[in-house]
Amino acid sequence: MHYQNPFQTDKTQNVTGQIITIQRSLHQKTPFLDKGLIMKAVILFILTVLISCINAMTYNVNINGTTNLTSIQSAIDQCAWNDTIIVYPGVYHENLVLYDKQLYLRSLFFIEHDSSYIDNTIIDGAQTAPCFKITNGYNMTIEGFTITNGISNNEDLEGGGLNIITSDVKLCFNKITKNKTRTSGGGIFIKLANLYLVGNTIFENHAESGGGILA
Repeated sequence: MHYQNPFQTDKTQNVTGQIITIQRSLHQKTPFLDKGLIMKAVILFILTVLISCINAMTYNVNINGTTNLTSIQSAIDQCAWNDTIIVYPGVYHENLVLYDKQLYLRSLFFIEHDSSYIDNTIIDGAQTAPCFKITNGYNMTIEGFTITNGISNNEDLEGGGLNIITSDVKLCFNKITKNKTRTSGGGIFIKLANLYLVGNTIFENHAESGGGILA
């Protein structure tokens, strides 16, 4: 599936309630399984999820030093399954790497429902790498940020703003703007991934193909 712009840049667009899925299914016969074993497996899974929810942590990040953490990446590195990161307003010059994570990354917009937090909580890639590189992420949410100034000059790395590979990601109420790549997906590049978009604004991103999104 390709979202391409013949002018190598994307116009402003509000992207709401869209699901983009790139995956392959193999249909195989399922061997007979004992119902008792299936029930035990289901109960074990439910208990695991409940325990993870009970033990979930919230990390607060504020670049001005009023919290224990001043960088988003340091919070990501500490996160376990189902943890939440709340980011306070500021400009965070970071190129975030998320590998094998399940977490919620949010600005104060999630709490206050004030759109000014989207404008004032900025993840700036500083034109050194994509703002986000997400691999093997599961049920991950990124909400309430301006994602900008990401770049990919490497022909083997696509996506200026967000590079999403083999992951399930929900993007909610973000502004994704002024990112670029020499290859595909100026704003967002998706491969073998499920992407759910709610209330995002994607504009003024540049690429050889797919200025806004390429999947």
